[in-house]
Amino acid sequence: TSMASVPTTVGSEDHPRLRAALERMRADMPDEDTANSICASFRNKWNKPPMEEIEIVLRRTQSVDAVRRSLFFPDAADMPDYVVVLQRRPPGCPPTHPLSKIQHIYLACLFMLHREDERLMKAFVLAGGLRALAGLITEDNLYVASQALETFVSLLALFDWYADPPQDSAM
Repeated sequence: TSMASVPTTVGSEDHPRLRAALERMRADMPDEDTANSICASFRNKWNKPPMEEIEIVLRRTQSVDAVRRSLFFPDAADMPDYVVVLQRRPPGCPPTHPLSKIQHIYLACLFMLHREDERLMKAFVLAGGLRALAGLITEDNLYVASQALETFVSLLALFDWYADPPQDSAM
Protein backbone atom coordinates (compact mmCIF):
# COMPACT_ATOMS: atom_id res chain seq x y z
CA THR A 1 0.00 0.00 0.00
CA SER A 2 1.35 3.36 -0.94
CA MET A 3 1.70 6.22 1.50
CA ALA A 4 0.44 8.46 -1.31
CA SER A 5 -2.30 10.84 -0.40
CA VAL A 6 -5.88 10.12 -1.38
CA PRO A 7 -7.27 13.20 -3.18
CA THR A 8 -10.06 15.00 -1.33
CA THR A 9 -11.56 16.16 -4.61
CA VAL A 10 -12.49 12.62 -5.60
CA GLY A 11 -15.93 11.58 -4.36
CA SER A 12 -16.54 8.13 -2.94
CA GLU A 13 -18.25 6.90 -6.09
CA ASP A 14 -15.31 8.05 -8.22
CA HIS A 15 -12.40 6.76 -6.17
CA PRO A 16 -11.42 3.44 -7.78
CA ARG A 17 -9.69 1.94 -4.72
CA LEU A 18 -12.64 2.71 -2.46
CA ARG A 19 -15.08 1.37 -5.03
CA ALA A 20 -13.04 -1.85 -5.33
CA ALA A 21 -12.80 -2.26 -1.53
CA LEU A 22 -16.55 -1.79 -1.12
CA GLU A 23 -17.26 -4.30 -3.90
CA ARG A 24 -15.05 -6.91 -2.19
CA MET A 25 -16.85 -6.23 1.08
CA ARG A 26 -20.26 -6.38 -0.62
CA ALA A 27 -19.52 -9.92 -1.79
CA ASP A 28 -19.48 -11.10 1.84
CA MET A 29 -22.78 -9.50 2.80
CA PRO A 30 -25.81 -11.69 3.53
CA ASP A 31 -28.22 -9.66 1.39
CA GLU A 32 -28.49 -6.61 -0.85
CA ASP A 33 -30.14 -4.34 1.75
CA THR A 34 -27.39 -5.00 4.29
CA ALA A 35 -24.72 -4.47 1.65
CA ASN A 36 -26.28 -1.18 0.53
CA SER A 37 -26.59 0.07 4.10
CA ILE A 38 -23.03 -0.78 5.09
CA CYS A 39 -21.54 0.56 1.86
CA ALA A 40 -23.49 3.81 2.32
CA SER A 41 -22.12 4.10 5.85
CA PHE A 42 -18.55 3.61 4.63
CA ARG A 43 -19.07 6.18 1.86
CA ASN A 44 -20.37 8.65 4.44
CA LYS A 45 -17.25 8.12 6.56
CA TRP A 46 -15.10 8.60 3.45
CA ASN A 47 -16.90 11.82 2.49
CA LYS A 48 -16.94 13.25 6.01
CA PRO A 49 -14.54 11.51 8.38
CA PRO A 50 -14.91 12.57 12.05
CA MET A 51 -11.73 14.65 11.99
CA GLU A 52 -12.02 16.38 15.35
CA GLU A 53 -12.65 13.16 17.26
CA ILE A 54 -9.83 11.31 15.50
CA GLU A 55 -7.38 14.12 16.18
CA ILE A 56 -8.36 14.23 19.86
CA VAL A 57 -8.00 10.47 20.36
CA LEU A 58 -4.76 10.15 18.38
CA ARG A 59 -3.43 13.43 19.84
CA ARG A 60 -2.26 14.92 16.58
CA THR A 61 -3.65 16.92 13.70
CA GLN A 62 -4.12 15.17 10.39
CA SER A 63 -5.33 16.03 6.94
CA VAL A 64 -8.55 14.57 5.61
CA ASP A 65 -6.44 12.72 3.05
CA ALA A 66 -4.32 11.09 5.78
CA VAL A 67 -7.38 10.00 7.75
CA ARG A 68 -9.06 8.54 4.66
CA ARG A 69 -5.90 6.67 3.74
CA SER A 70 -5.41 5.26 7.24
CA LEU A 71 -9.04 4.17 7.55
CA PHE A 72 -9.55 2.69 4.09
CA PHE A 73 -6.04 1.94 2.74
CA PRO A 74 -3.75 1.65 5.76
CA ASP A 75 -0.11 0.69 5.86
CA ALA A 76 1.45 -1.46 8.56
CA ALA A 77 2.68 1.79 10.13
CA ASP A 78 -0.97 2.79 10.74
CA MET A 79 -1.76 -0.24 12.88
CA PRO A 80 -0.61 1.31 16.19
CA ASP A 81 -3.32 3.96 15.65
CA TYR A 82 -5.91 1.20 15.33
CA VAL A 83 -4.67 -0.26 18.62
CA VAL A 84 -5.02 3.14 20.34
CA VAL A 85 -8.56 3.64 19.05
CA LEU A 86 -9.62 0.08 19.86
CA GLN A 87 -8.65 0.24 23.54
CA ARG A 88 -11.57 -0.55 25.81
CA ARG A 89 -13.35 2.62 26.83
CA PRO A 90 -13.25 3.40 30.54
CA PRO A 91 -16.38 2.65 32.60
CA GLY A 92 -18.88 5.46 32.31
CA CYS A 93 -17.35 6.82 29.11
CA PRO A 94 -20.21 8.87 27.65
CA PRO A 95 -21.48 8.39 24.09
CA THR A 96 -20.35 11.95 23.38
CA HIS A 97 -16.69 11.14 24.14
CA PRO A 98 -14.51 11.23 20.97
CA LEU A 99 -13.45 7.60 21.44
CA SER A 100 -17.10 6.52 21.62
CA LYS A 101 -17.71 8.28 18.31
CA ILE A 102 -14.83 6.73 16.34
CA GLN A 103 -14.13 3.31 17.84
CA HIS A 104 -16.86 1.53 15.88
CA ILE A 105 -15.59 3.08 12.63
CA TYR A 106 -12.05 1.76 13.10
CA LEU A 107 -13.32 -1.65 14.19
CA ALA A 108 -15.66 -1.87 11.19
CA CYS A 109 -12.82 -0.99 8.81
CA LEU A 110 -10.52 -3.51 10.47
CA PHE A 111 -13.19 -6.22 10.46
CA MET A 112 -14.72 -5.67 7.03
CA LEU A 113 -11.87 -4.26 4.95
CA HIS A 114 -8.51 -5.23 6.42
CA ARG A 115 -8.60 -8.48 8.40
CA GLU A 116 -7.78 -10.57 5.31
CA ASP A 117 -4.52 -8.63 4.77
CA GLU A 118 -1.97 -10.77 6.58
CA ARG A 119 0.76 -8.11 6.49
CA LEU A 120 -1.51 -5.51 8.10
CA MET A 121 -2.88 -7.91 10.65
CA LYS A 122 0.57 -9.09 11.73
CA ALA A 123 1.52 -5.45 12.29
CA PHE A 124 -1.73 -4.94 14.22
CA VAL A 125 -1.04 -7.96 16.46
CA LEU A 126 2.58 -6.91 17.07
CA ALA A 127 1.36 -3.41 18.05
CA GLY A 128 -0.90 -4.89 20.76
CA GLY A 129 -4.00 -5.54 18.70
CA LEU A 130 -4.99 -8.79 20.40
CA ARG A 131 -5.04 -7.08 23.79
CA ALA A 132 -7.15 -4.24 22.38
CA LEU A 133 -9.63 -6.65 20.78
CA ALA A 134 -9.83 -8.77 23.94
CA GLY A 135 -11.01 -5.70 25.83
CA LEU A 136 -13.82 -5.15 23.32
CA ILE A 137 -15.20 -8.70 23.51
CA THR A 138 -17.19 -7.82 26.62
CA GLU A 139 -18.66 -4.60 25.20
CA ASP A 140 -22.38 -4.02 25.71
CA ASN A 141 -22.73 -3.21 22.02
CA LEU A 142 -23.14 -6.66 20.47
CA TYR A 143 -21.94 -5.52 17.03
CA VAL A 144 -18.68 -4.29 18.55
CA ALA A 145 -18.29 -7.41 20.70
CA SER A 146 -18.98 -9.83 17.83
CA GLN A 147 -16.67 -8.02 15.38
CA ALA A 148 -13.93 -7.92 18.01
CA LEU A 149 -14.33 -11.63 18.80
CA GLU A 150 -14.44 -12.75 15.17
CA THR A 151 -11.42 -10.61 14.31
CA PHE A 152 -9.54 -11.89 17.37
CA VAL A 153 -10.16 -15.52 16.44
CA SER A 154 -9.14 -14.96 12.80
CA LEU A 155 -5.89 -13.31 13.93
CA LEU A 156 -4.89 -16.30 16.05
CA ALA A 157 -4.26 -18.27 12.85
CA LEU A 158 -1.54 -15.84 11.72
CA PHE A 159 1.09 -17.17 14.09
CA ASP A 160 2.40 -20.57 15.10
CA TRP A 161 1.97 -20.07 18.83
CA TYR A 162 3.80 -23.30 19.67
CA ALA A 163 6.88 -22.74 17.52
CA ASP A 164 10.21 -22.16 19.17
CA PRO A 165 11.23 -18.51 19.01
CA PRO A 166 13.67 -17.66 16.22
CA GLN A 167 17.31 -17.85 17.24
CA ASP A 168 19.31 -14.66 17.04
CA SER A 169 21.99 -15.27 14.43
CA ALA A 170 24.33 -12.78 16.14
CA MET A 171 24.81 -15.12 19.12
